[in-house]
Amino acid sequence: MLSVVLAGVITLGSCERAPEEIGGFPVATNANCLTDITLLDQNGRDVSLASLKGRPLLFDFIYTRCPGPCVTLTAQMKAVARRLGGNLGTTVGFVSISVDPEHDRPPQLLSFAKERGADLAGWQFLTGTPEQIDQVMACFMLRRQGAPNGDIDHVLEFFLVGSDGRPLLQYLAARADPDRIAGDLEKAAAGKQVLGRVGAARERRGMRPTSPWATLVAAAACLCIGAVLAVQGPLSRPPAPALTIDAVAHQWWWEFEYPTLGITTYDELHVPGDSVVRFRMASADVIHTFWMPGVDQAVILVPGRWRELDVGVGAPGEWYGTCDATCGCGTACMRFRIVASARDDFSRWVAEQVLLSDPPQRPPQKAAPNCALAR
Repeated sequence: MLSVVLAGVITLGSCERAPEEIGGFPVATNANCLTDITLLDQNGRDVSLASLKGRPLLFDFIYTRCPGPCVTLTAQMKAVARRLGGNLGTTVGFVSISVDPEHDRPPQLLSFAKERGADLAGWQFLTGTPEQIDQVMACFMLRRQGAPNGDIDHVLEFFLVGSDGRPLLQYLAARADPDRIAGDLEKAAAGKQVLGRVGAARERRGMRPTSPWATLVAAAACLCIGAVLAVQGPLSRPPAPALTIDAVAHQWWWEFEYPTLGITTYDELHVPGDSVVRFRMASADVIHTFWMPGVDQAVILVPGRWRELDVGVGAPGEWYGTCDATCGCGTACMRFRIVASARDDFSRWVAEQVLLSDPPQRPPQKAAPNCALAR
């Protein structure tokens, strides 16, 4: 029992699990997003994006007829503005670009900004031709997508663009911290390096240092654990994963590779029921999230960063998993089908896939799904 306690003190005293990220994430592109495109601001004045270079900018994408999410985005930007104080308009700037240029002209943008209390110095609401907006969004690896009823798919992210016009970080609106964003803007304005949540080696490992008090608490916890072990016997090991699957999110589909089986599927995930499956997950383009039954909280997937998670699969059945980030399409519309089979049935499926003369083909580039149909 003593060895168990000491091991626990050493482990818990040196580090603790970091919480889910609330900061910025590295951007998958290094393109110059402040080009010579000339747009119109809320006052009807010409604004060349290239003229905005020289100070860091916080970008978001909204439209004035938005039923709610864009109002939330603007409110979050206002919270960052309050934190920045006089720095907004002097050392840093805000840019909100309409994704509905067919409707949003300068009068609509000005009305929207005034109604939201966002008609502030240093904050520009911009519109242009549909082709211009498409070109700007492409720099951020985004696309405009509308539904037949006139709704526009939301982009629930913020982008920090450096003074040279190149994106530095992107923030998921649902997990954005105004203080953190304002701090990143101020660092960028001061010429300091701005790191995302995967920038520091400790954070890449998902670990952070703890205080001496946390160490004492951990030691006390380990003593309690040791006492329980002494009474109840050794702690059982968690079940080993029955299978490893590489899950890669794309705009707007999923790729599932079974490296030990030589199988790849698209938008359909087959797993053995009543087992543990290890997922190695990543994004091929923008920020996505991974969620399926058995996952407590959606896992954020950042381009260039692999994450690993063991998921307990329940009894055989069929369900759906989702990406609930707005990766250029509406919330929870990038779904994939999950088929959990009994062991024998899963083995038969594997054999069938291996023997296929015409295996599934990688999907062609496709438009964002119609979210009204996908829900």
